[in-house]
Amino acid sequence: MSVAQIIPSGVPGRRAYQYVNTERARVTYNPSTAARFVVCVPAPARADLQVGLELGREENGVWAHIPELDLSAEGSDVGEAFSNVVAAVRDWLTYVREEGPQLAPELAAQEQYVDLLDAPVFSWFKAFSFTD
Repeated sequence: MSVAQIIPSGVPGRRAYQYVNTERARVTYNPSTAARFVVCVPAPARADLQVGLELGREENGVWAHIPELDLSAEGSDVGEAFSNVVAAVRDWLTYVREEGPQLAPELAAQEQYVDLLDAPVFSWFKAFSFTD
C-alpha cells in the first residue's frame, strides 16, 4: 500500500492518517510499513497580487491583455494567446527580479508582482473578461 500526502508550501507537516474511509469500506494500515510520498504544492498567489485577464477576438486570432502589468500578447486561439501572455509576464517579472532596474514612476508599482513567479499560474488571475 502507498500513501500520498499533499502539503501546501508553508504548512508544517501533519501526521498521516492511519485509515482511509470511503463510502463502501474502511481500510486500516500500519503507517510504518506503508510507502509514503509527500507532494509539496506551491502556495497560491496572494489575493492582493492577483491580476485580471482580458481576452478578445481579432481578425486573425485572439489577443490577451493583463491591465495591471500593461502586457499583451496574441495567438491563433485562446490557448495560444493565454500561453503567450503568461510567457510575457514571466519574462518581464524575471527581468525585474534579476536585474532590479530603476523603473519609471508609472511602472514602479509593477515590482510588487514579482512574487507571482513563485505561485502556480492558475492562481495568478482574479478575473477573466471577454470583449468583442
